[in-house]
Amino acid sequence: MSQRYISRAIVEASPEARDNRPGYTISYSGTEIGWMSQADFRQTHRPLGDVGDLSPHRQQAVAEYLGLADDFSVLSEYLAFNRADLVLGTSMPAEDVNALEEQYRAMRRYKAILGQRLERAGILPPETIVRYLSED
Repeated sequence: MSQRYISRAIVEASPEARDNRPGYTISYSGTEIGWMSQADFRQTHRPLGDVGDLSPHRQQAVAEYLGLADDFSVLSEYLAFNRADLVLGTSMPAEDVNALEEQYRAMRRYKAILGQRLERAGILPPETIVRYLSED
């Protein structure tokens, strides 16, 4: 069964082994564009979930939200883990620390705006989407 994934574009992929190697056949807009090994595919694509009934712009909003949520989580963890070094200025110059904190605030606001768009569209609350995908 194929499902949509996030890459640079929203693609569909179906599991298919070749030469006894697990992998995926990838299609874009209904046209097969290639095959990737399972390991390479999983490093470069993230599941988008069952959004085939959504319009293309809503699929893009879900994809954008999921990508941003991942990036925001990584930045949040980095800031939390390195807080002492950042405050003391031992890991990077103060202007870079300020830029990271500004980036964090901008990403948090951006994530909130996308979440509002998804909720107005009647799509599951974004947090539910992220939890649902992470259960697989």
